[in-house]
Amino acid sequence: MTLILVPPGRGQWRTTTVRIDGDRTAPLFFRVGQRIELGGVLFRISKVLA
Repeated sequence: MTLILVPPGRGQWRTTTVRIDGDRTAPLFFRVGQRIELGGVLFRISKVLA
């Protein structure tokens, strides 16, 4: 599963790609627009790729 993340708000932000590998990714649910915090920084999910 690959997540494409951008900081919330306006601006031409550079995207961040997070890839989650392994057998335990199936129970994880993400949706576009959801906000998650990684390393103390808030990101908005712009794409979810299987």
